[in-house]
Amino acid sequence: MADFSENGVITTLQNLGNRHITDFSRELKEISKDKNMVLLLPALVTEFDGPAMANIIKGLMEVDYLQKIVLSLDQANKS
Repeated sequence: MADFSENGVITTLQNLGNRHITDFSRELKEISKDKNMVLLLPALVTEFDGPAMANIIKGLMEVDYLQKIVLSLDQANKS
């Protein structure tokens, strides 16, 4: 199975296996020179209560190959 699935304009990374993060990041950075990359990050509103989301955001701030990050928030209300 391939590392990714591409159906039109959306590519899903699904089978990353045992690839080293440095190699993977370098490859994504190279691809981003020709294609805009957007991360769709699904999250529950409760995930902002613990340390996990802060760690994710901290890690994403170091990424230089994403053009946008779209947060898909669930179980939230308007207040």
